[in-house]
Amino acid sequence: MPFGVMTVTLQDVSMLTDLPIQGSPIGPSMIDLNWHENLAQRFQLVLPNQEVNLNITTNKGHGPQLQWLKLFRLERMVDDYTPYQLARHLEAYLLWLFGWVMFTSSHGDIVDARWIPHARAIADNELDDIPQLSWGSAILCWTYRELCQACVRKKPNSNMTCMPLLVNLWSYERFQVGHPYIQPKQYTAEMYVADMIDRLTMGSHWTRRRPQWGRLQVRSTYEAFTEQFDHMRPKHVTWEPYSQYAIYHKSRGLGISEACYQDSMYWMMRKKLMFDVFVEDYTVHRVMMQFGLRQEVPVPWGNLVEAGVHVYKMQGPRKPLIDLMRRMQPGIDGWGQALHDRVEEQAPFDMGSYEAYL
Repeated sequence: MPFGVMTVTLQDVSMLTDLPIQGSPIGPSMIDLNWHENLAQRFQLVLPNQEVNLNITTNKGHGPQLQWLKLFRLERMVDDYTPYQLARHLEAYLLWLFGWVMFTSSHGDIVDARWIPHARAIADNELDDIPQLSWGSAILCWTYRELCQACVRKKPNSNMTCMPLLVNLWSYERFQVGHPYIQPKQYTAEMYVADMIDRLTMGSHWTRRRPQWGRLQVRSTYEAFTEQFDHMRPKHVTWEPYSQYAIYHKSRGLGISEACYQDSMYWMMRKKLMFDVFVEDYTVHRVMMQFGLRQEVPVPWGNLVEAGVHVYKMQGPRKPLIDLMRRMQPGIDGWGQALHDRVEEQAPFDMGSYEAYL
């Protein structure tokens, strides 16, 4: 970029979304061929008057459709609901969250059936029994893959899946162009709750209030944005949006959710990111300016992902699960050692080493 090198990191995932990073990586999985029938049976009699007759999907190969999931919105829940009914509403909400926020796809109004077991495991288990998965590293891994693919797509109807909300929030926090205006800029006391875990994140600044975009309209919006972006210099970028001062100022001294910090020990790790059949390098040592630390020069290459591994795709015929797991096992084992392989730089940032890096 014209102002230097930066990227989305696990720190951004934590501070903007407070999704957990600690936990097992989300590897490849097989879709239950009977998911449609099992889902229909599980959701019988959940709604009043058996309002669940709408087709779950128009494509049994992919997953349930958004129109069906919307039947289970909170306002449609019966007043005297049972724990089982509550669990089904939660399962439907989680499927929506997975399919249309965290792991968007190109299936239109269909959420991938791969998420049904994950949603059910969360909805049906007590808090301490829910499988601990690294959701934060998974969305970052897929975001890296989609950003890579977006650079080479040429079709006019091409899109970028993954978690666009994460990329948007990351850019809003760091760049002076391309973000909405929020008034008031600080959090208000009414937005806070007593529980420190359920408090706001840095991303809540943009999502909990109505954004206002500039009133000045231009005909060639994309060209105008790229022109402004190309003229940006380091002084126009917020390199450390999560400093103590920034958090104190934005939260009026009330702080943010403790969950934003609970996995901070993973922010500087150097192991590979994994999600399904995707494996991506996490080269945090190349963007030390984002952490206020000295940039090492020359930059170590590290253990890069092999070209053959980087071309694994979700689409098309899939190999047997046992073969996929065998291929992904080195990455899974590496993730288990993430806290033992971290960037240990302690020296503060200096422009000299950064300019030498560039």
